[in-house]
Amino acid sequence: MKKVLAVILALVMVVATGVYAFAANNFVSSPSGRPVPGLIIGENTDEDCFAWLKITSFLDRHTLDEEKRDEFENAYQQVLDSEDLSDLNSDLKTIADALGIPTSALLVSDFFDISWFGCDDHRDHDGYFRIQIQPELLNNFVALMHYYNGEWVIVDSAEVIGDGDILSFKVDDLSPFAIVVNEGDSPIEPPFGGDNTMLMLYVALMAVSGIALVVVGVKIKRERKNSKV
Repeated sequence: MKKVLAVILALVMVVATGVYAFAANNFVSSPSGRPVPGLIIGENTDEDCFAWLKITSFLDRHTLDEEKRDEFENAYQQVLDSEDLSDLNSDLKTIADALGIPTSALLVSDFFDISWFGCDDHRDHDGYFRIQIQPELLNNFVALMHYYNGEWVIVDSAEVIGDGDILSFKVDDLSPFAIVVNEGDSPIEPPFGGDNTMLMLYVALMAVSGIALVVVGVKIKRERKNSKV
């Protein structure tokens, strides 16, 4: 019975460690728990090809078609696997150096996909997309990255406008995006801040652990009682 208890505790520790790694590695918080930025303006400039834009969170990637979903997951995996975000694009180091911050302080605060509908042949036109979004976190903005043809590129047109809560940019094509911020000395948000999904997972883990311990305890008492009989 002690062996069973040890296995249960080991499994809980492994799962908890995996959850924390998923939430904290190169991300301010887990992309599965973050809300998508609000879409303020999303339009294409080609009058002959009108399109509607849709922002999709990583949690809702199953709503995308297979090609878009695979692209989204590949983009996420590249961010997760990078030791430093500047590994994804060398221009991030140039930007960080200009701002006087170490690349190790760079984190992804928002990770989402933007798709268009209503203009299937957009790529055959010369227009571009003009977009303004309102992320939940835009403090210490460093850069906007765009996953294009299997690589992360910097969106040079990205700028913070309004009261510092709106990100405006122009792009020729749409796919996954990542907002890069400077963690800095003043924390933007703890790894699980604003991430109810991760908090719920921890609560669930604690509940499962508690139930498992109770079950094991009851079984031990029964075995002891039976052994005395």
